[in-house]
Amino acid sequence: MIPTTELEARHGIPGCSYSIHRSSIEDLDEGKAAGPPIQFARVGDRVLHQWHCNDKMFGVLINNCYVTDGFGKKADVINDKG
Repeated sequence: MIPTTELEARHGIPGCSYSIHRSSIEDLDEGKAAGPPIQFARVGDRVLHQWHCNDKMFGVLINNCYVTDGFGKKADVINDKG
């Protein structure tokens, strides 16, 4: 019988950041850089959401993301499957 050996590995929590840019995924596909970061947008504005993690071992899955107008109207942006 082959003996078993218990292994323990620790890995730090990745540092991630989130930003919104006046840009679109189509711009990135065309090789254009993301536009400048913005703090506010209006309904209908084209914006690019970017999440960056400084670790290649982990990633981020965003799910159940929505926008609201503050008056009860809600629109899904990303569904429950991400």
